[in-house]
Amino acid sequence: MPGASLDRLPNHCELAILRHPDQETTWTVVGVAHVEPAATSDPAGALLDRLHRRIPILIEGLPMAAARLDGERWRLGAGPVPVIASHSDPTPPSMLTRFDLTSEPPLRLLVDPEGRWVSFFVHHAALDGARLLVTIKTLLCEAPVPAPEPELPTRGEIPWSVLARLLRPADPVAPSAEPPRVDSFVARPLPLLGAGVSSRLPEALLEAVKSFSAARGCPLRRVGITLGISRTQGPANRNTYRRVDRRVGQPIGQAIEAALRVPEDPWEIRHSTRLLRLFTPLAPRLSDTVILTNLGRQSMPGITRLEGYPVARGRSAVAFGAVRLAGGESTLCLRARDINVDDADGIIDEVIERLEKES
Repeated sequence: MPGASLDRLPNHCELAILRHPDQETTWTVVGVAHVEPAATSDPAGALLDRLHRRIPILIEGLPMAAARLDGERWRLGAGPVPVIASHSDPTPPSMLTRFDLTSEPPLRLLVDPEGRWVSFFVHHAALDGARLLVTIKTLLCEAPVPAPEPELPTRGEIPWSVLARLLRPADPVAPSAEPPRVDSFVARPLPLLGAGVSSRLPEALLEAVKSFSAARGCPLRRVGITLGISRTQGPANRNTYRRVDRRVGQPIGQAIEAALRVPEDPWEIRHSTRLLRLFTPLAPRLSDTVILTNLGRQSMPGITRLEGYPVARGRSAVAFGAVRLAGGESTLCLRARDINVDDADGIIDEVIERLEKES
């Protein structure tokens, strides 16, 4: 396709996922963008036509949307082909299957048969949260793809925190009595939180999962929360995170604020060697209690609601996503592997209730 080119080695953020010791996880990030249906007799067809028109523009600025993994290199392949859903489920199991990055693009697009939403499924090694937002804005909001930005340096030694996590792993959230067969997805309107959102939101969700686990006879004693960060919106994956571990009862808000101010990436991102696979038997001890990715305030003309579901991984496999649309609705999402929809509804309702009491 004119102007699009791709032939490079994966960067350290991409390698950290490609070589991650947890390869049971499919590493699929999910976004659901709700739109006003086109005023035509075929709104789904109109939405499909818009995607087909914009996909070449996306690939020209973001070649990773059509990437293939050829041995140790990313190369350009054919772009994604959007499909119309057979029913109104925006997150069907068929779209959550493991990507084969050697033969398919790391982006799947599903269109509502009534033209009300488009679901985006991306492989996390190729497209992180910021690149997912770029994809949605480019395809649905007529936005240009941001210009490339320089790579960040990598350095550092194995920190004590990694060793401490092996010795004192975080407790997992209790599973449902009847776990689901596929990931559960729930979303709620999120109240405006104002100052302190970076600590108030994770505190509320940790309290909610602590209450949920205690009610099932599995009280949490140590919690580990991973805070997803996508620092830029250029074409390359710059995904990173900060991790906070605490005993239940210890203050966590200030620790979260401090972690978010740390400029260096975690060691396993800065040193994403093949040796990471040697840690596969230890991956459960390094896993999270919960994951939170706050996508912040986004300007997306034409989008009425946005849901963002991070990768649900680790022993708990409980991931929260938060996003605010400029001039529109804020949304809190929960994705869980071992918690059914009814229980997930209860957890996210408690989070919202806690936040509303504090507002």
